[in-house]
Amino acid sequence: MTKEQLKNYLVEEAEYAQHEVDSMTAAELIDAYLAWNGIRNFTDDVLEVVKAVIQPEKVWVVSYLNQTYFRPPREIYGVYASEELANKAADEFEESMNEDGIDSEELEIEIEECFVTYKL
Repeated sequence: MTKEQLKNYLVEEAEYAQHEVDSMTAAELIDAYLAWNGIRNFTDDVLEVVKAVIQPEKVWVVSYLNQTYFRPPREIYGVYASEELANKAADEFEESMNEDGIDSEELEIEIEECFVTYKL
């Protein structure tokens, strides 16, 4: 459900006036929705739980330069939950490329810190 769909729901189902929902904050919209559905006095608790599960998490992405014609310029080798794991994976990847006769310097292996947000 989008914010606009929530506003429409409150106008059409919960009988709020359009000008009321247009002036509500996000928390007030959620509170109105929950109250209309019989859940009162728990909005703050619900918001805290939702914030906890959708909070961005830090990950480390190991990528390398792919110089073949049919592939994009950078390819992701893996995504890791810690910088330590990412460094280990990058080292192992570099070693395997060297064993295959590929100069790992040309791969330009990078480790980048990123954030991911989970969609509910």
